[in-house]
Formats: sequence, C-alpha cells, structure tokens
Amino acid sequence: MKAESERLHWDRPLLSIIRFPLYYFVAMPVLALVNWLVFGLRIQGRRQLKNMPKMIVVCNHTHYLDCTMMTLATFPRQLVFFSQKSNFKLPVAGFILRLTGANAIGSTFSEIKKFENDAVEKVRKGVWLAIFPEGNLSIFNPVLQPFKKGAFHIACQAGVPVLPMVIVKRSAGDLWHRLTRLPALTLKMLPPLYPDPELDKFVAAERLRDQTFAVMAEAMGKD
Repeated sequence: MKAESERLHWDRPLLSIIRFPLYYFVAMPVLALVNWLVFGLRIQGRRQLKNMPKMIVVCNHTHYLDCTMMTLATFPRQLVFFSQKSNFKLPVAGFILRLTGANAIGSTFSEIKKFENDAVEKVRKGVWLAIFPEGNLSIFNPVLQPFKKGAFHIACQAGVPVLPMVIVKRSAGDLWHRLTRLPALTLKMLPPLYPDPELDKFVAAERLRDQTFAVMAEAMGKD
C-alpha cells in the first residue's frame, strides 16, 4: 500500500485527465468568485510573469486559502505546490493542493532530501513551483517569519529565479472593508530575483534568501 503522502498525489493517468477540466473549468472560476466575495482580492504585478519560463514562486503564508490566491495570480499557468503533510488534510486548501498535483515535503532527512531532488528536477523541466519559505501559517501576520532555505537552495541548484509574492491587508478605509467588515486583501507580485552563479551554491542560497526576505518585508510595509 502506498504511503499517505504518495496517495495524496494525482499521479495516475486517469486522475490527471480528470484534474484538467476540474482545475480550469470548475476550481478556478469558483476560487476567483470566493476570493473576490470574501476578501475583495486584488492582484497586482502580473507583468512580472512575462518571459519567465522557469521559476520558483514564494509567498508569505498568511491564510488557509493563500495557495488559491497564488494560483489565481499565475492563471492560466498552473503552480505546483510543495507543502507540509498536514496541509493536505485541510478541507478546502487540501483539496486545492491535491488538485494541483502538490507534493508533501515530509519531515525526515530522507524525505526532505527527496523533496529537494524532485523539486530541482521539476523546475528544470519548466514547472512553476510554489513554496512558502516561512514554513508555518500565521494568519494575517503583517510581519514575515524567518525564512527556511529550502526554496532558495532549489533555485540555486536549478539555476532559476525566485519570484516573490506578498499578500497584504488593504487600508481599513478601503470600500470593500467598509461594506463587508471583512479584511480586504491584495496580492502583489514583485520583480524576480536571480541566484548569483559566481558564488558557492550554499552561500548563494543564503544571499538569495536574505534578498528575498528584504524585498518582501519592504513590500508588506507599504499600504
């Protein structure tokens, strides 16, 4: 019998065929409507996606549905998520993760190593990967948590850029907030950041992590 993390994947041909119409013609329209009705979601900076055949997308982990906001931002290109095993059990976000063919990161050294190797292989083939570098969910936290290095190691090994996104609350004076009393959210796409090929990969990963953290923190501080 397959392990729990493997059974979560839509890796069989028949399920892949089913996934395509579900993703594009059911899930995406529904998610667009839900995110607009609940959060008044706005997406800024789609121009950053031009001429980006290969990349890793990183974002602050601020809500259970933030993965759905990211998928809407890159639509029609599909994001593949790597997430903690526990996230696959969430009622809505877990379904979206499985629908996008997401993979579990795992917790043991061997599982994490396999995750990194699989991720490097996927991104080299042109798959757009999405990773939450904070690791832990922190609901509507306006301050970034420290970043783990995994996403940036993968970017350096694969030789691809990182495209940062941030999801932030809009001003309390926003019309959506005044009408609904719900938080109004904006997803901002920031310019891509590239690993330095002249540096040792571990040093390059740390520098890329620190650069990404700095630009995301700055963007989150702007209303």
